[in-house]
Amino acid sequence: MCLLAGVAGLCLAGCATKRSEKPAAPSATTPSRPSEPFPTVTLEQDYGTLGELVRRVGEDVGGGLVLMHGLEPAPAPIIHLKNVPYAQLISQITEETGQAAQQNPHYYFVYSPAPVYNSLLSQQLGPQLPEHYRALTVSAAFGGGTALYNVLATISRSLGVTLVADNVISDAACGELTLPEAPLPDVLDAVFKSALLPPEAYQIEATEDYVLFLNARSPVLGPTLLNESALSETQRQQLEKRVDLEVAGGPNGSTDELFTRGDVSLHEVLGALSTQCGMTVTCTPALVDFPVTWTVMHQVPMRVALDLLIRQWPVAQFGYEVTEAGILIRER
Repeated sequence: MCLLAGVAGLCLAGCATKRSEKPAAPSATTPSRPSEPFPTVTLEQDYGTLGELVRRVGEDVGGGLVLMHGLEPAPAPIIHLKNVPYAQLISQITEETGQAAQQNPHYYFVYSPAPVYNSLLSQQLGPQLPEHYRALTVSAAFGGGTALYNVLATISRSLGVTLVADNVISDAACGELTLPEAPLPDVLDAVFKSALLPPEAYQIEATEDYVLFLNARSPVLGPTLLNESALSETQRQQLEKRVDLEVAGGPNGSTDELFTRGDVSLHEVLGALSTQCGMTVTCTPALVDFPVTWTVMHQVPMRVALDLLIRQWPVAQFGYEVTEAGILIRER
């Protein structure tokens, strides 16, 4: 189906404040030749940046090329190639820019050769994902600076899965990339590499229903449902109902606004949450301005959807309760 900071720079501070809007970045698109990872290259480009070169490769050549975020503004080499192997293009890029490249089965990853980035190369999400997620394939292209929450939501919407991250991880920005049809774990590996998120920066919680990426310093939370023992049988059944949930989505399914808007305040999405959950969802006054980013969940129990929503805030002070009036998101 188509579609510069390391760990030390990941900061928990300010997670409960509205984040600034992201710069414009292209939405996910289908690479022009998604079926072949390393096609023969015919390409001419006399000027431009590395980010623009990667985009040109995706549009005119195809194949898999992933750039570490932060390298997009660097000058690109002059390219005059005709019917040459893909590896020759990569060699010219690395030799003339001083960058390094790692070959993977479905893409080349171009990165800074500084030792601090070496841990990016050991990315391997596949063994930690549910089996049916590992069987999925997707092709994608994202512009440099695209927030990770936009990437995860786009893939979730496209594949009918649930990929969610807490605000520390989801605020990371991926590099310019174009990827052919490839297994979902390989695509996620490439995205996390480009976003400068090495394996030690995050942890993965995965079930048959969802995959949740948490920052490595995420606090241990108790249950987010705060009044489990007081629930009636009817309320328990309501929480087990499976729902499709799109939080902070764009009008008519459009991604154009989403990729430039940034987050929204919790109070702005309560109406849509209520409609999708089939129950009135409210929050206490202290939470009305908490940041919510575009999130897509597919066929998860309502209690799981609410849990994932709240756990995007990487602090241990919030939960929800079910009352006769509906669902209340509140402080613990």
